[in-house]
Amino acid sequence: MTSNAFTRTNYTFNGWNTAADGSGTPYADEEEYIFVENITLYAQWIINIYTITFDSNGGTGTMIPQSGDYNSTTVLNSNSFTRTNYTFNGWNTAANGSGISYANKADYTFTADITLYAQWLYVSPPPPVVIPPVIAPPAINNDTQVITSGTVTNNGEHEDVTVGTGATVTNSGTLTDLNNSGTINGGVVAGDSVNNGVMENVTFPQDTLLDNAGGIIGNADNSGEVFGGTIEGTVTNTGVIAGTSPDGTIDASYTVTISESAVISGGEVAGAVVNNGVLESVTISSNSVISFGNSGHLTGTITIVDDEGVGCVITIPPHVVYPSHPMILTPVSIINYANEQAWDINIEEKKSDVRSGVQVSLLEKNRFETSATLPQVPSYYYLIDGVVFSEAGSKSSQEIDMIIPFDPENLPGAIDSSDFIVLVYDYELQTWTANEYILDGNNVKLKTDFLSAVAIVAEAEDLISITTDQVSGITHISATSGGTVISEGGSTIMAKGVCWSTSSNPEMDDNKTDEGEGDGKFKSIMTKLSPNTKYYVRAYLTSELGTIYGNEYSFTTGTGLFDSYLTLTDSTLSALTIPTDANMNMFGVSVGKSIKIKKGARVSCNYFVANNKVVLEESSSQFKVYRSGATVYFVGIMGTVIKVPASSTAQVIYFSDGRADLSIYDKKVILGEQEINLLPSAIAALNNSENYVDTDISQMPSVIDSYLILTDSSPAFTIPYGAYTQVFGSSGINTLSIEEGAKVDCKNFAGANVVNIDELFAAFDIFRIDTTIYFESQNGTYIEIPATTAFQTLNFQDNSYILAIVDDQIMLIKMIIDNDQRRYDAKNIFIIPHNMTN
Repeated sequence: MTSNAFTRTNYTFNGWNTAADGSGTPYADEEEYIFVENITLYAQWIINIYTITFDSNGGTGTMIPQSGDYNSTTVLNSNSFTRTNYTFNGWNTAANGSGISYANKADYTFTADITLYAQWLYVSPPPPVVIPPVIAPPAINNDTQVITSGTVTNNGEHEDVTVGTGATVTNSGTLTDLNNSGTINGGVVAGDSVNNGVMENVTFPQDTLLDNAGGIIGNADNSGEVFGGTIEGTVTNTGVIAGTSPDGTIDASYTVTISESAVISGGEVAGAVVNNGVLESVTISSNSVISFGNSGHLTGTITIVDDEGVGCVITIPPHVVYPSHPMILTPVSIINYANEQAWDINIEEKKSDVRSGVQVSLLEKNRFETSATLPQVPSYYYLIDGVVFSEAGSKSSQEIDMIIPFDPENLPGAIDSSDFIVLVYDYELQTWTANEYILDGNNVKLKTDFLSAVAIVAEAEDLISITTDQVSGITHISATSGGTVISEGGSTIMAKGVCWSTSSNPEMDDNKTDEGEGDGKFKSIMTKLSPNTKYYVRAYLTSELGTIYGNEYSFTTGTGLFDSYLTLTDSTLSALTIPTDANMNMFGVSVGKSIKIKKGARVSCNYFVANNKVVLEESSSQFKVYRSGATVYFVGIMGTVIKVPASSTAQVIYFSDGRADLSIYDKKVILGEQEINLLPSAIAALNNSENYVDTDISQMPSVIDSYLILTDSSPAFTIPYGAYTQVFGSSGINTLSIEEGAKVDCKNFAGANVVNIDELFAAFDIFRIDTTIYFESQNGTYIEIPATTAFQTLNFQDNSYILAIVDDQIMLIKMIIDNDQRRYDAKNIFIIPHNMTN
């Protein structure tokens, strides 16, 4: 092809192309071309590049030329030429300054190659400097020296030096166990030292422990441990900078403040830190809480270690500013953000931690904890997660962003993030206050000016609820209550029961029953109560959502005097008087006894088995009559309570007015000669129909009907299903049978007895508390026997085992039949130590 003859101002020819924009087929100038069709070739052009050359024009030094495209603008390089006794005065296109002038670092537009000449102004040389003689400052020359003022030097190694406020030490040696309130410049500070002043350009070797709570450190080299204070300048760190007290506890007075111009490179950062500078390639302990100001950020490779020294290594990309605005970060929130941003994250092998006391494995659980304790959240909230930023509860001058991560897979089934409530704690008022927040993925974000504690909670009452049953069956040592699980909130119920105490609002840590898992209604028997004592009881429910309590009831136990139990036998006096304030349980095993009951006494005749005569000091008009099941209750206005079974043989009750004798015979109640239809439902009349109330007796004063006294003349007794009985054994060998489902207290056995149990041995669990042995079966049977009693034998239904309790030992006796011969293999199955709880 013909050589190009086109030209273009400030452009250089760059070949041909079949497209004007250069997107077609390119051809070089004078390249051979085979004609196959008509074609237009478009000239291609490259903009010219021009160069600025700098001339020192009598000065010294060098400057690199600057180049740029035609018509582009640049800033001239700053002058680096020098000339003795001259001051630089800009540039000119002519050496003598007659051309075009340009200021230092002026804008320049490229139009052609150019040389710029330095312009100089002559300056008269200064007069010669007169150097005064050098007077050496005083020096530290012994240990325990105290410097109160002025400037001193240290060139040696000294211990226990004290530097007062206003004093300065120029240090080129080593000061160990230093107490500084002045200024230390340079050198080494070691040992257990305290800084309440300023330390600049100081080296802290390994094993240094510096209490810096009231001090400032600038431009240091740290291989030891620094606690609290302010950090300025550049710190090369291979040790620890901790926002904790030297013993590792969180203390607001030891918060580390990193100044805006400071850079900490490497090493470990722990505890409470306010960062306005740069943390570069540091290791962050799991107990760290870092508050970032406007200019504070992380950069480089960040390692987060857990309590076992396992490191999570995060590489922050070079172009990222993190965080981009003021906020408080925890190790978990850093890890979560790195995951969200898909940053490079690696898990290191276990390694030795620089310090002890790291609190939680961040790599195993998505939760942040510190050695500080989260203040108690009210019981009507379920705690999801919590963070303690500062136990001092200080307030910031501006609102700060906080990020608290949560793991949705760890939430109970009844809770999702829409149920969250965020609380902020005011340490001064010691109260929690609700705070607005937003959800961002698996993070809760909020703004607050409180640097204290934050909790994520849900309303527990909206999720689970329970009510408490009224108290009944009150004796001097026991009472019955229970509850109903109203709602389990979709969670698994792990425990329920009642708890009680002599103080209001009892909790599980006081006394409790455990009625197992599951929902619905349950009954609980409170045992080992103290006589004549007021108690408070309420139901509790423990599930995945936490523990809640039901409504509260109070009750008072009976006096429980042992002499308030009486067995009527053939030899008993024919006439007895029950005194005022007695709480009496009578057992009648013969006929014709006359019992006089004083005003205010409580008497149970529930075990009357033959005709007896009861005489009252009060008139019939002073009594109301209640029925519960097959039992009739007489309640006097003076506090007298009498309990008589309607199904017993003829029992006669005489009132003091003599005109209303009441007989109970063969499930009939007779007033005088008139039968009163009290059972099973409606009534006719007593003297006045209003005296009778057909109602539930659960709110009535309770008398004890579940005691049995075994004497020499006692027959063999059977404790039926559903009974709750206390047995007193006075002498002899008595046989007592216990049906499945009965609850029997044999703690007051006084002699050897034989107990037949209507269940298999394998159905029972055996455990001990103090000196009492408990047998509890899968079918609800419950037996208590003292381990220290005389020989007691328990025969089980299968007859293959006999459990004998002798002198604090439990013997398991197995009957073996061998060739029609019976023999017994006795084995001490365990010696039970005291003080076991289960």
